[in-house]
Amino acid sequence: MADNSLQEIIKAYHESHYCIDGNDEKQYKYYRKCISQSFPRDAIEEFINEHLDIHDEEYKFSPDPGIFISALINKSKEERFNLNFREKNKDISILGYRNNKIITIEGNVGSHLGKKMESGLITLNGDCLHYPGMRMKDGTIIINGKTPSAGLYVEGGKIIVNSDYEDISIGQCLLGGTLVFNGELSGKFTSYGFRGEIYHKDRLVGKDGVIFHKIGE
Repeated sequence: MADNSLQEIIKAYHESHYCIDGNDEKQYKYYRKCISQSFPRDAIEEFINEHLDIHDEEYKFSPDPGIFISALINKSKEERFNLNFREKNKDISILGYRNNKIITIEGNVGSHLGKKMESGLITLNGDCLHYPGMRMKDGTIIINGKTPSAGLYVEGGKIIVNSDYEDISIGQCLLGGTLVFNGELSGKFTSYGFRGEIYHKDRLVGKDGVIFHKIGE
């Protein structure tokens, strides 16, 4: 059964190559249609960890299959997933799109981790490129590595960055939710209006447009 599930996932993956529309939401809905059923966790993890071919010249797949992976996981009835990207030759973007599961990721990822996240937990044991949590509504993203631009257009939920963080405008365009930085901070806090809360470790340093403490205080 698990082997049949894996083959069905691979089939859906190849069929989904024909969606070339650049709109994230349209791609997500299209991929949901391509995925015929709820697949078990072991088949999904085996596909991602061992069978995912990022550079598939035959099918001319879109540059990042992160939205397909997100649709595959979100449609599953299972709740917890462990994904290994340490051996991939490219950092995959838009993983965790509209996420509502508990996901642990090993390795580096591309931009927009947890975009439009709705609930659940994403733990990344690696680095992340720009804009983690963009437009997320709820849930938690934990980044145990480096990332720039944390909090940009985040609407709710929580992002926790456990490494050192540098930005010329920390908290810029934060629309809601909570940012927590547990490493050393460099740069300065935003001088623009923002909504939500910003913590450095256990200390509340800013809330709803007001910065209480400068970096280094």
